[in-house]
Amino acid sequence: MKRTLILCIILLAVLYANPAFAVTVEAVKPAIYSGTGLPKLSQMTRLSGNLHKQIKPGYLRIAADYFCYSDDRFYTAIQTSRGSFPGSGKLGTAWYSYMTIIGKPGNDDIVWALAYINVPMAKLRPGLYRIDKRKKHDLVRIGDIEFHVDKENSLLRMSCKISDLLADPDFAAWYNKDTPRFGLLSITSSTTILPMKTTTVDSTYPGRLIIPGK
Repeated sequence: MKRTLILCIILLAVLYANPAFAVTVEAVKPAIYSGTGLPKLSQMTRLSGNLHKQIKPGYLRIAADYFCYSDDRFYTAIQTSRGSFPGSGKLGTAWYSYMTIIGKPGNDDIVWALAYINVPMAKLRPGLYRIDKRKKHDLVRIGDIEFHVDKENSLLRMSCKISDLLADPDFAAWYNKDTPRFGLLSITSSTTILPMKTTTVDSTYPGRLIIPGK
């Protein structure tokens, strides 16, 4: 029961706190990464920054987010104003999640998330998730991610395989490998037990339209 409730409220936070990916947002042609492992910040394209200065706690306030890609992977980074990126609060009464959301511009029925999250009772751990608001409680882990927390620079870097996204028929149905474009935004959220709710603390909505191209 607890797992179902947590899945439900995290799903609601991701999909209903932000409207559909806007079609008219600023387009960005991101950097191409040709190295191995996770890229340095200087090798990524900055998308948003200094959005909501009054948000507390600082480890949930997004100061900037970043993106780059290679032939087979997407790379994202979230920078907060105070970056230990804790997974939970004191006494386990709250859980925190940090996500980069990918979706079809103009449609948020289904989105995909690189998520740094750790909620043992809900069997949630860092990974690539599919979130479908057309189906109740549909939050499904579809792949692994690489991730690294750099506390000194308040930075969370994450990466997923493009092939894991394309293995989902709903993603492959609209994603054009020859001329790709997709919406991307970052969010942080807090889930509490008493009361049982999830709050989106910060986001980079409306995000950016990512247009990879060599």
